[in-house]
Amino acid sequence: MGLAVLEEGEGEKGAQTTDLQLYTGSGDTLAQALRQAETSQTRRPFYAQNQLLWVGRQAAEQQLPEVLDYFAAEQASRPNMAVYVADLDLEELEQLAGEKGLQEDILRLESSLSRAGSARMIYEVQLDRQGAGGLVPLLEPGELGLTVQGLALYRSQALSGLLEGQQAALAGLLLGQKESMEWIEETDLGQLRLRLDSPTIQRQICTENGQPVLQLVLRGTVRDLSAADPSLQQQAAGWQSREELSRQISQSVTGQLQQLVDQCWQPEGDPFQLGWWFGAWDTRWYYDALDSGSLYQPGRIEAWAEIRVM
Repeated sequence: MGLAVLEEGEGEKGAQTTDLQLYTGSGDTLAQALRQAETSQTRRPFYAQNQLLWVGRQAAEQQLPEVLDYFAAEQASRPNMAVYVADLDLEELEQLAGEKGLQEDILRLESSLSRAGSARMIYEVQLDRQGAGGLVPLLEPGELGLTVQGLALYRSQALSGLLEGQQAALAGLLLGQKESMEWIEETDLGQLRLRLDSPTIQRQICTENGQPVLQLVLRGTVRDLSAADPSLQQQAAGWQSREELSRQISQSVTGQLQQLVDQCWQPEGDPFQLGWWFGAWDTRWYYDALDSGSLYQPGRIEAWAEIRVM
């Protein structure tokens, strides 16, 4: 257990400084380990100011429900604490703290919390009757410090899989993220790099053969397009008609979006809260379908993309 404490001070000429102290503890239970970390220094931590909860990879794989339950039940904790899975052990965390880069990582993550979809709050990955469920950002060390490298998917108290790359970016959109999305497309010309601007996802219930189907439509615009091979950049700029390229990219995004939805729309968990739309459409039908097990049948969610290349 590591307890990272940021201490603000005043440097030369009145400049604001931030130093980090890392206190560690161990014990047979989470409470014991935390208590040991607390008592290794003279001041009492004020957890209502705590914005970040990092759960180590091993603990996240084996004890995530216990960790979330403890901090959610602790009355002094911040109710909207952001939860991350950190691919670090305590020794690596201590090393980062010693290199003076950990405080920058913490401040950067705290500043990103104002952006929708940048993190999962503790109440969003809370325990339910199936156990711990939802998507939790995965932090990994890299050249730019600790950064989010994907999303860990939990079902029934266990780590079920990892969403990385474009799948993680699509998941961010379904979770409410509004930022532009990078996309890599394999074409006859080679690999093209695109930026999908102003992406939005429209959700609506339609009836097919007497059964409700939730339709998800991802729309966005591509204005920046470049070839991975710089020597082909001029050809990429004039390659194909924009209508044909729009169709190809839309088809590619559609395939990945539908695959993501199928992977996450399961009885063991609904990380994108897609079931809410069926409840809003017809509450009685929703609970009947949930109780009978027919809610999560194949084909209940249809997803596609309509991408326009400018």
